Amino acid sequence: MVQDYKSAVKEYEYPFEYVMEAYQRRFGTNGCPDIPIIKEMDVKEDTDQDGVHNILRRCRLQPEIPGMLRRMMGIDSIFFCQRNVLDRKKRTLTITAWNESFDNRVKVEEVCKYWADGENMTKFTQEAKLTISSFWGFESTVEKLMIRQYTSSMKQGKEILQKHLKQMNMEKSPVDRLKPLLPAEIKNIDTIYLQRFINSRDGNVERAASAAKKFNEARKTWNVEQLDKNENPQEWSNNFDGKWLGLDNEGGPVLVLPLGKIGVRTIQKSLKEDEIIRQIIKLIEQRPNPDVQFSALIDCHDVCLRQGWVSKPVIDTMLKLSEVLAHLFPDSLRRVLLIRAPAPFTAVWSVVSPLIDEKTRAKVWLYSGSDNTKNLRKFLQTNAIPTWLGGEAPFDSIQKDTDSGYVKVTLPYEETVTGLPGAMVHWDVSRNEHTAITVFTVNGKKLADVGDLCGAVDLDKKSVADFGTLKCSQNSSEKIVFKWDGSGEMGLFIAVLPAEDIRGSISSLDSFQSGFSLLSM
Repeated sequence: MVQDYKSAVKEYEYPFEYVMEAYQRRFGTNGCPDIPIIKEMDVKEDTDQDGVHNILRRCRLQPEIPGMLRRMMGIDSIFFCQRNVLDRKKRTLTITAWNESFDNRVKVEEVCKYWADGENMTKFTQEAKLTISSFWGFESTVEKLMIRQYTSSMKQGKEILQKHLKQMNMEKSPVDRLKPLLPAEIKNIDTIYLQRFINSRDGNVERAASAAKKFNEARKTWNVEQLDKNENPQEWSNNFDGKWLGLDNEGGPVLVLPLGKIGVRTIQKSLKEDEIIRQIIKLIEQRPNPDVQFSALIDCHDVCLRQGWVSKPVIDTMLKLSEVLAHLFPDSLRRVLLIRAPAPFTAVWSVVSPLIDEKTRAKVWLYSGSDNTKNLRKFLQTNAIPTWLGGEAPFDSIQKDTDSGYVKVTLPYEETVTGLPGAMVHWDVSRNEHTAITVFTVNGKKLADVGDLCGAVDLDKKSVADFGTLKCSQNSSEKIVFKWDGSGEMGLFIAVLPAEDIRGSISSLDSFQSGFSLLSM
């Protein structure tokens, strides 16, 4: 009667040496406390030569044996032998075990093996063979007993190893627990970065290990080490204005961005998506003192949808950029200060904010008061505040974006758009000295009769004719007719923001404005 068993391969996401330390913990000074049926354990051989540790143990077991079978056997205990061969160079552990008692009637042979699969993976498999030649007519009973005992022992062995792995993890600091789980390429990364992986995943070491792997993969994908050696494209230099200036009050570098002067449309037309992302990565990589968190000061003066923020290519790029930056710079941002946000910024933020992860959005502060310098000094040193905001930092800014996005039309002029359920329609008008708008209507009604008008904060009738945002019905599509009566020419920009892009933006924007007003206190 012969029974064979072979297990599936079990994987442990730990380095081989770490698993071996956990395995060794099961053995006490005189036995194996984790396995109660082992009553005694004697070491018969113990050698360690050329990186190979060879140890032979003889164990006295006291398993549960039915009374009649125990009386027939005449004993309460049985003896097993186990040989462990640990090859540190090859990173393998081979365990062979066999029975010594009644070996002329029953043979139990087991082979288990642990081996390293790369730096941070250990695999385990086991095989067993049970041969029963004769056992006083109780062969079937002995077979069932041995199989039940072996199955229980196998399950118990896995649970014991997992217990010691968990215990070892709890004994170490989160950083020390994370180190063995790192990819080989970043094994020697500074502790501050390990702590950032942990912070970015709310202290969860397993998730931090996943963040470290994504960080390593992103650095290789974007060839970050080589970016500093490449020249910036001229289109980027001419249309993107962002500089590192001074320090925040915690000692971190400050990135200053005059957002309204960025030539978004020109950049998007001139450069491929990946090149834009590489330029942003390069800018952040070049920050002074990367070991500390940085702040960003964003001047929103002149920001508007005409810059191209709501175009699908720009949204797609920002979405991909947000994901890439989250992988490359976890927990690196201290805060973002938004100042001088004009009325059109509400529409821009409604599109941009859903593309930013929740942890980053929580670090964004909006200030809309008049004393910019006084309030910024609560967070930034004066050498981080540009001169045009009352600070001491010189900043030779590029010219304002020249690609206006306006379409030139002659008055009177009428435009019809289709508003989908829940969408927002944004309009923006540019006048010249010869422009004379006499009447502005939406669906034939003057402004006072138009319901559910959003974004027209502190605007008179003239300026509402120039700028506004209309929220469409949630129930059905509708035709919206805009009409400007008058004479002369004007520049016109109209954009329809679908509900899936807005994502409930108006209500969330209201809470955004009130919640972030802390900056003005």
